[in-house]
Amino acid sequence: MLLNLSCLLLLSSLSMSAGQDWAETGYNNSCLYEKEGLNRDGPQEFDCPKFVIESTDQIWNMYRDFDKVESYLRQYMVDDWESISVMGEYVRGMDELIRLVNITLLAFPDIQLHIVDTFCEGNDIDGYKTTMPVIHTATHLGYHPVFGSPTGKIATWYGVPNCFIKNIDGQWKYTSEINMPDSLSLYSQLGATPPPETWVMPTDDCNQLFDWDTGYINPSLVPFQMRRDLP
Repeated sequence: MLLNLSCLLLLSSLSMSAGQDWAETGYNNSCLYEKEGLNRDGPQEFDCPKFVIESTDQIWNMYRDFDKVESYLRQYMVDDWESISVMGEYVRGMDELIRLVNITLLAFPDIQLHIVDTFCEGNDIDGYKTTMPVIHTATHLGYHPVFGSPTGKIATWYGVPNCFIKNIDGQWKYTSEINMPDSLSLYSQLGATPPPETWVMPTDDCNQLFDWDTGYINPSLVPFQMRRDLP
């Protein structure tokens, strides 16, 4: 009798919960795909995945001669290339790109990017949005401005660079990048403390990350540095 009563009470409770009108948040991202132009149709003769893989190999995996690497950076990147990366840092320009690549190669001379997949969306006229999940392996053998003096520690971490490429005067080039490395894992493996947050990352609902016409990052989504009040 007691068991039957317990079952009835449980069923009654479930019935009341099922009929309850839970409050909705009122927020979703449907406007992003409802707006015209999320993706663009057009001819797709260009082998985008091959380009992404080969350009990555030539810049990061195949050479350690800085002049050779720089020649590939100039071949595959526009002069005003822009990037959002670790801690929301925003950088722009070829000189800054060359500096960042050289810092990385000096600190991790045996770095390898193990590409595990590549996705492309777009066409030969407007360009392509690309995503490349990758596993980094590297040994900390040189000085790095964040990680300090070499520790000899081996690290393995994921990254997901999201880029835009365009055909510029017959040469396909990267115009912009949003890189999403698993930085916390890297800091942890090297025994480093993450630096303080200095960038503010805005949102811009219903608008895409990359501009199809220019190939650059939506200006409303470009991070800006935190304001520091003077004492």
